Amino acid sequence: MAAYIRFNNMQHPSSMGDTKAELYLNHLVNSQNIAQGTQANALNALSFLYK
Repeated sequence: MAAYIRFNNMQHPSSMGDTKAELYLNHLVNSQNIAQGTQANALNALSFLYK
């Protein structure tokens, strides 16, 4: 999830919430043109990170 942290200007994940995760997932789809399955993998990784 290094890309998630870099996307959010090196903020610690504990200081970020749902909005930051949603913005990151939208960025992956809109700017990086990733596949839906890859976005699902990123969502699962974020879910695991916050558990």
